[in-house]
Amino acid sequence: MSRYVVSLLLFAGLVFGMLYGAAVWFPAALTAGYVLPISSYFFLVTLGFHVGLVRSAKGNPSMFIRYYMAATTLKLFLHLGVLVFFAVLATTGVIPFVITFVAHYAVYTAFEVVIAYRFSRSAT
Repeated sequence: MSRYVVSLLLFAGLVFGMLYGAAVWFPAALTAGYVLPISSYFFLVTLGFHVGLVRSAKGNPSMFIRYYMAATTLKLFLHLGVLVFFAVLATTGVIPFVITFVAHYAVYTAFEVVIAYRFSRSAT
C-alpha cells in the first residue's frame, strides 16, 4: 500500500506540474488557481478508491469486480456532481474550471485503470 501511495504522490506531482505549466502558457483555457484544489481532490478520491479496491480483493474475485464497477460509477456521478455544483455557483471562470477538471479526470482515470489492471493480475 505504501508503494502505491508513493506512486500516486509522484503521479500527482507530475500531473500538477504539467497542468500548472499549461495553465501558465494557456491562461484562456486553464486557470492556474484551479489546478491545486482539483489536483488535491483527485488525489484524495483516487487514494480512497484504491483503499476500497485493496479491501475488496481480500475476499472472492467477484467482489473485486463488483466493487470496481460500482466505485467507478459512483466516482463518475461524484465528479459530475462537482462539475454541476461549480457551474451553478460560479459566475465567472466556469469553462477553464471544466477544462482543468476534465484534464485531471482523463489522466487520473487512465492511472487508475493501469493500477487496477496490475493489481488484479497480481491478486490472482
